[in-house]
Amino acid sequence: MNRFSSKVAILRDRSFIALTLTLAFLLTLRSPRDPDLGWHLRNGEDILKFGVPRGDSYSYTMPGYPWISHEWLTDVLLYLGSHYWGLLFLVVLFALIAVAAYLLASRVSRVSWPATVLTTLIAILVAYPIVGVRPQLITLLGLAAILWILFRWREKPENKLIFWLIPLMLIWVNLHGGFMAGLILMGAFGVFELAKYIWKRSGRHPKLQNCHPGSTGQGPSSDSGSRPGFQIESGMTKGAGFLSAKELWQLVWVGLLSGAVTLVNPYTWRVYEEFVRTVFNDLVKSNISEWLPVDLGSVNGFNLLIYAILLAIFVLMSWRKMDGTKIFIGIVFFVISISSWRNMPLFPLVTLPLLADAVAVLLPAGISYYTRSVWIGFALLIGVGYYGYVQSLSVVPLSTNQESLFRAAGYPVGAVQYIKEHHLPGNLFNEYGWGGYLIWQLPEKPVFIDGRMAIWQTPTQNLFKEYTSLSVEDEPTTAILNKYKADLILIKKQSQFAQYFLRNSDGWEALYQDNNCWLFGRVLTTKLN
Repeated sequence: MNRFSSKVAILRDRSFIALTLTLAFLLTLRSPRDPDLGWHLRNGEDILKFGVPRGDSYSYTMPGYPWISHEWLTDVLLYLGSHYWGLLFLVVLFALIAVAAYLLASRVSRVSWPATVLTTLIAILVAYPIVGVRPQLITLLGLAAILWILFRWREKPENKLIFWLIPLMLIWVNLHGGFMAGLILMGAFGVFELAKYIWKRSGRHPKLQNCHPGSTGQGPSSDSGSRPGFQIESGMTKGAGFLSAKELWQLVWVGLLSGAVTLVNPYTWRVYEEFVRTVFNDLVKSNISEWLPVDLGSVNGFNLLIYAILLAIFVLMSWRKMDGTKIFIGIVFFVISISSWRNMPLFPLVTLPLLADAVAVLLPAGISYYTRSVWIGFALLIGVGYYGYVQSLSVVPLSTNQESLFRAAGYPVGAVQYIKEHHLPGNLFNEYGWGGYLIWQLPEKPVFIDGRMAIWQTPTQNLFKEYTSLSVEDEPTTAILNKYKADLILIKKQSQFAQYFLRNSDGWEALYQDNNCWLFGRVLTTKLN
């Protein structure tokens, strides 16, 4: 290859990298419609004014309940970002966080940059339904960082990189409750590395007994652009061998210290109580969409299934050259990911190193051999142009105009304005998904329920259970309204509640309606006003 051809090849590689990353970024730009965003912003503002919350101050149904605001630091950052730079800043920031997380996970495997960005884009396409302005994306970035640290340390244990896990977990536990995923990842990594060590000591595989982190195998090299001398060969390559007993003890102690520092947060051990109450709450897992098990037959679930099947095929085609630890981690997180839609993005993230390894083995000539095609570049350019145009017409306008955003998201904008203008007194019964919006936009009126409260319960009260058990029958419906002294009812236009009150209007009257909602009020309350 002459000098000119070499420059053209480099230019095509760089163009492919830039276009692919741009497309990934555009795909992760999502308008901030998460129903919990409102209370996150309000909480962040209140923390700066009054400190970290110890009890609920946003509802009238469970005031003072010992709320665990495990995302307290993220809420502060969300509020500051929104306050000073607007919602569009948050949209861009969380898109960058998503891309950075998947990119870092892919870089665990030492393949070329074209292979890295291609596998990153594939994983983002699988996780696409879940990304957005959501604190849980912090967990994706934290998980990617742990992946990178663990495998880089395994390559070269003397670099002490593993000790960075301790401050990472300290920061993570104060940013988001998903830190548990990080502990699970460390545990899965440690368990398999220990199993390898025991297997080696048993003498059942003498061929691999002399392997160690840092040894080099004789297998096919990774994609062009990888570090000289690095080859993908199961158990016999750079960092894919066996840890020594000393290194395993180091891993154990760092893991224990990483777990211990998670107690350094405003709620100490109670963050674990919150985790247990959420994960093992059958009522939540059967009534809140993001906690439902992943339906692999749905469009989005099918994407995950196809990804998992193709990954399994790729691994089986080259299993002798795959890293067993990465495979084990993938299996663990596949089980976690299909347990709920909320966890779905974790599997494509933790398996990115495995996917990148498989691509390097199956395409020994290097991915660049294919990505340098003019047609590939042209297709990417069209994709970037199309999604750039679409996002400029949807995400950008909605993120810079709050009223348009709220209406597009289906929030009761008109009803809130009506309540404010008429200074309506009394407690407000609201839809579960509107609670966060009301906390943000109608702070003077405590809510009936919101996204924080699904797991809240006392020996005598389970508000979410009461809410989900409401029926269109007269007695149970009026009973809960009377129990909590609700004088106003704000519900979706097509809900069963709305149909009930239209048929049984004694004592209630419709105060406001639009295409999205009904606002009812007790006759006595509204007449007094």
